[in-house]
Amino acid sequence: MKRLLRLAALAGALAGALACSSGDRPAGPRALSAEQPLRVAVTLRPLELIVRELVDPADAALVRIDTLIPAEATPHGFDPPPAQVAALERADLAVSIGYGLDGWAEMVRGARPLIVFASLEPEGEAAGIPSHGMPPHAHPTHHPSADPHLWFDPTLVAPLAEAVTAALKAQLAPGADGEALAARLDARLTRFLQIVAETDEMTRATLAPYQGRGIVTFHDSLHRYADRYGLVIAAVLKPIEGVEPAPADLKQTIDEVRDHGITTLFVEPEYPTTAAERVAEQSGVRLLSIDTLGMNARSWQQMMEVLARTVAEGIGEQP
Repeated sequence: MKRLLRLAALAGALAGALACSSGDRPAGPRALSAEQPLRVAVTLRPLELIVRELVDPADAALVRIDTLIPAEATPHGFDPPPAQVAALERADLAVSIGYGLDGWAEMVRGARPLIVFASLEPEGEAAGIPSHGMPPHAHPTHHPSADPHLWFDPTLVAPLAEAVTAALKAQLAPGADGEALAARLDARLTRFLQIVAETDEMTRATLAPYQGRGIVTFHDSLHRYADRYGLVIAAVLKPIEGVEPAPADLKQTIDEVRDHGITTLFVEPEYPTTAAERVAEQSGVRLLSIDTLGMNARSWQQMMEVLARTVAEGIGEQP
């Protein structure tokens, strides 16, 4: 509660100052230039990777993307400093994940349009899903639809790309320059949708030999991924965000590892590995790092390709 109140106060304090700077920029559709670009604020790295695919590199000066959460930081419980809040307030378009993962974005974005990735979830899947906002990951995500790592589901990445492209085009003033940029945005969207379909097929083919195999992760991040590609989440070492695993959690994970013949425990570089190392010492599993935030990826496609290869490597030695 204190954090929410502080964010609200911070947003209010910035509003007056930012009103002047945003007032220098025409509201609504306008002609773009390097001096007056269209600014897109995304909350975290995977969204940046997706949005960058939609803008031709030649138009980078006209459409600028600000990523609010540093690539090496975990989004869970992130407390945005004033610079990030200011970037969000001056954006023409904001893109967030939802499911409580980055709820502060909606609070401090002002009147700017906001695309919430979770809102693209089919209603039948999203209905009844408990919010991750009290606090984020306060319980295990037993159902894949409760997993906020939506960027691992190509069937949701495609509509996100379409929604962002439509929102970008809506910001362009009529005229030859705006129409030319809109055409380039459409071309990039078509290209990216083909990449999404091919990446989905690649992932399915890479993991097909391991259908039904169990995987163990340190952080609860692959439920959606496992569900789509036929894997089983055997255990999550740290199911509650912000709470270190208790001895009972360690024992349960070790039991699951042995019961399922697990040979690899997947860890993520933004989290400490002390607990995972203890499991490895007592069970004999090896630790293998997965980049679920795209920290080292040049593109969404590369992030997905590396993840598929790493997961296949990790479970390939299981009996």
